[in-house]
Amino acid sequence: MDLDSDEENVIEEDFYSFLNVPKEASREEINNAYRRLSRMYHPDKHVDPALKAKAEVMFNKTKRAYEVLSDPHQRAIYDSLGTKGLETEGWEIVQRTKTPAEIRAEYEQLAEERAERRKKQATNPTGNVTIAVNATDLFNPYDDELFEDEYESILMQFTQSVDFPLTQKDTCTLSGQLQTQNGTGGGGVNLSWRHIFSHKSWAEVEMTAGSFVLNMYQAGTFGGVVEYGAEKKISKHSNLSFAVVCGVPSGVKLKIRLTRSTQTYSFPIHLCEEIMPAPIFYATVVPLVVYVVVKKGLVEPLLREEKSKKVEKQKQDNYNKLLEKRKQAMAAQELMMATYNRIRDEENNRKGLVIIKAIYGRIITEPSNQGDVELSNEVMDVTVPVQCLVKDSKLVIHDRTKSELPGFFDPSLGEEKMLHIIYNYHEQPHEVTVADNEPLRLPKT
Repeated sequence: MDLDSDEENVIEEDFYSFLNVPKEASREEINNAYRRLSRMYHPDKHVDPALKAKAEVMFNKTKRAYEVLSDPHQRAIYDSLGTKGLETEGWEIVQRTKTPAEIRAEYEQLAEERAERRKKQATNPTGNVTIAVNATDLFNPYDDELFEDEYESILMQFTQSVDFPLTQKDTCTLSGQLQTQNGTGGGGVNLSWRHIFSHKSWAEVEMTAGSFVLNMYQAGTFGGVVEYGAEKKISKHSNLSFAVVCGVPSGVKLKIRLTRSTQTYSFPIHLCEEIMPAPIFYATVVPLVVYVVVKKGLVEPLLREEKSKKVEKQKQDNYNKLLEKRKQAMAAQELMMATYNRIRDEENNRKGLVIIKAIYGRIITEPSNQGDVELSNEVMDVTVPVQCLVKDSKLVIHDRTKSELPGFFDPSLGEEKMLHIIYNYHEQPHEVTVADNEPLRLPKT
């Protein structure tokens, strides 16, 4: 489950998918793909003015993809940053004398540094919250008359810090601490200033004010400790863990910790002063049960609702672009008809690979039988473009999003999409369903 909200997905042109070549495609493969599409979309091959106008749009798109992928420098930038990198807006222009490998390395470093800066801005300030509970009376109850005044039930500790960069060499840090135990506690505020003279030397001045608990110490004897637990990454920047600690003379403790980027929340619970089966059992089972109940009953419904809102917003933000993509897909299919009829006739004559029906979009497959599919309203017919991809009774689609293939568009933005194909090979019927980014080769050997 993911509790973080990532950056909004935007529709990005995938030149590799449009040419239907792998990312490691050679110059020859790119040239062959360009020639294949040019034969379909070249404006001179169409007499009708309406088709000629549509062909110009598709031919320009084909030419753009070819120009980027056939130029080693542009391709290196595109591989690292996508189409935004080609605009060079907000990025330092790379010297043409650099090799593609150097361009990739430089742009990837810039992208990593930019992402790191954004992460630091989003995750500051840092902090630590600890709530310790003594629950030993649950399994070895105290004698109320003897220990009523000595029983310690809870300890809370909070620390927080914020950095204020003044210059590249000067940074102020403001931090605070608060601790309380059974009604007695204290806290303080700390202000520090650090100046960096060089990469080897620095100076720091610190001022502290507040009241503090002076009798915080621990004493005891050495003993054996056994610890086991589990950790789960619940989101991009968050981890949840629990551990059961059994030791002598400490007894049984349950430690729960939630880490969200630079924020840490700790909940140590002392269950028993002796090693007993009951506290070990409850410390192991209860956290797992609570996690499953909360995840299934609270978190997953909230995430589904959040995803639904995000998808709806994404559709609204990209509404005009989706309409344009759909228009281009329909135009591409119209321009493919002559090629489609020719390839289909050739495959029929040689009893090769004939596409009977192909659909793309949000398709629900039955787990027990992949051949049983349930269609949603968010699908499109792609029989024509899929047949046009057939060459010498073979169909190869690489591991890229299929929504960028010619004649395709994204009918279910933000949802998981699949491609379902019904086809004949050697006059025998077959069916296949693959995920959006899953490669496909037909016939299957």
